[in-house]
Amino acid sequence: MTGRDARTAGLLAAVLALGAATACSSPDPDILVATPGPHADPPQVVQALVDAINARDEDLVRTLSTEGFADYLLSTWFEGGYLTDATVSAPEPAQAEPEDAATVMVSFTPEGADASIQNGTEMSWAFLLVRGESGRWLVTDTGGG
Repeated sequence: MTGRDARTAGLLAAVLALGAATACSSPDPDILVATPGPHADPPQVVQALVDAINARDEDLVRTLSTEGFADYLLSTWFEGGYLTDATVSAPEPAQAEPEDAATVMVSFTPEGADASIQNGTEMSWAFLLVRGESGRWLVTDTGGG
């Protein structure tokens, strides 16, 4: 084996080891989460956000959330929690400004979440969205449903 072949083999081994180490952090390590287009509707945004949390895709969580809420998600769910078996429902019009706010219900089973949530028991949360300055829907909060 030449020096070049050995370096290539070493690099490949390092990449595979890194992939194996990061693959364990998601319920489905083979999932690639696509960023929804700028005109995606609220359920599409929420589904992508749930997928991004489960895939530990920090950049996508920040793209789909308001700044403060993204920080909250990264400091809580990224510590080990997953929203498994998530089902996203159609949006509910918000009371104040229907064209600029939406509510999307998500039923899921939390796994590995903190002590404030009963792991393994299905629950529902309302995901609250607002239109950002760019016109994209952004998740700004959640609430028990």
